[in-house]
Amino acid sequence: MITGKRHTECFLLCLSGLAFLMAAGCEYEPVEKERQVPSSTIVLGIESADGEHQRPAVEFDHALHVKARSGEGCGECHDTDDDKKPVFNLVTSAATDDRDDIMDMYHAQCIGCHQELEEEGAESGPSECGRCHIEQPGGLVVRSPASFDYSLHYRHVKAAKEDCGTCHHDKDEKTSELRYFKGQEKSCSYCHGEEDDGKKLSLQNASHRACISCHLDNKEKKIETGPVNCEGCHDIAKIMSREKLSEFPRVSRNQPDKVWLYVPGAMSKMVPFNHELHETLTEFCSDCHHRDLKKCSECHTLTGKEDGQWITMNEAFHKADASSSCVGCHKKAAGRRECSGCHVSLPEPPSESLCMYCHSGPQFAEKPQTMPMPALPEVNSEALPDAGVDFPEKVIIDVIAKEYGPSDLPHGKIVRGLYKTISESRAARRFHGSTGLMCTGCHHNTPHGTRPAPCRSCHAGQGDPEKDMPGLKHAYHRQCIGCHQAMQNKAQGCEDCHKKASKASSKEVSP
Repeated sequence: MITGKRHTECFLLCLSGLAFLMAAGCEYEPVEKERQVPSSTIVLGIESADGEHQRPAVEFDHALHVKARSGEGCGECHDTDDDKKPVFNLVTSAATDDRDDIMDMYHAQCIGCHQELEEEGAESGPSECGRCHIEQPGGLVVRSPASFDYSLHYRHVKAAKEDCGTCHHDKDEKTSELRYFKGQEKSCSYCHGEEDDGKKLSLQNASHRACISCHLDNKEKKIETGPVNCEGCHDIAKIMSREKLSEFPRVSRNQPDKVWLYVPGAMSKMVPFNHELHETLTEFCSDCHHRDLKKCSECHTLTGKEDGQWITMNEAFHKADASSSCVGCHKKAAGRRECSGCHVSLPEPPSESLCMYCHSGPQFAEKPQTMPMPALPEVNSEALPDAGVDFPEKVIIDVIAKEYGPSDLPHGKIVRGLYKTISESRAARRFHGSTGLMCTGCHHNTPHGTRPAPCRSCHAGQGDPEKDMPGLKHAYHRQCIGCHQAMQNKAQGCEDCHKKASKASSKEVSP
């Protein structure tokens, strides 16, 4: 980290270097922000056998075409299935994998429509190759995945008059037909994958067929309904502005309010899990039950199984980069600004010393459902100690007093701020049940419940790079400035914490 005078010297050096390059005739190209393509844009391109495009891909503005053909319906471009519902492939009549045949069908459909409009004297799109196949700078289609939350789900429940079979169906193994099985509802992705598989449509095509067709039917009947265009489901601004119900009933699948989480054969203690509480903290059931609403242990076992894509129970619960795992979800919650100052420096995955905060139950029993749940702490179990010798209100840090004056660390103010943040969060109260644990955010190697040793007792001299043990000065800067950066605190410069050396007058010993 470069700070203060060194920062200014490096900045001037960079400027002089840039001036030299420009004087020498070298071109300086600033990094451009990636071009954002609207969510209604569909990129059309067919690769040749060697993986190359003969011409640039076409950026097709679906919203513009829907608006232009608003009175004609989807059938102008899309075929219908046996139930007379639109099938939202771009060229549904192309029952072939032949590249040239598919390309000819695109051209016949698109250019043919444009030419017909020209002959009628109506406003039309281009009919020359180079006006559609335009070389564009790299871009990113800003299309958010369509998703359901509890509010939107209940709006559909009411619209369907509580007939769950309107959306949920499964294959009847006896008749090979699709029908509704009460109490066995699954997420759409459980059956529908990324590509069509015979009559089983991909998730994209199945969703478009079911959702948009229903919305179109309602629109034709003059019934208030959902969107029929891309932006309505895939534009993040539209999604965020969607009206949310303030109250809606709990989605019921006979799930327990509280449950013991365990794996038969595991050596760890069971985890008491408040299922009802977590429902209020998630957008929808699929946040955790990402495919089917089964018990986690039915798909994820000690050694893994095919039904769970060979993801073990340990990985399913503890994988830090998985949004549906316990640790992954908690890590995301701890990434909030008010929490990140401490959590940004914690080891990943969490150290074994923290396991007990979840694995706080007894060892696995044959009938854990009959065992009472422990009372979970609702408030921080320890009050802050009074400021004094063991809990200083202010700490003087003078490790670099030769260059700068001492830094007056407002220790008491910082601790009270952390305590307030923890006390206002139910999750933080649950996992920060003692003041000693809160202190480890800074005093990271101090055993819980003991008085922290001076920082210099570990961080001495130049430190030990091989053990990631910086010297005292660098340890202070990495800890303090790193926390400020994570919490977006503006105090990140030298003189935000230190007075100029000429004004330094403190003689207190640094911790």
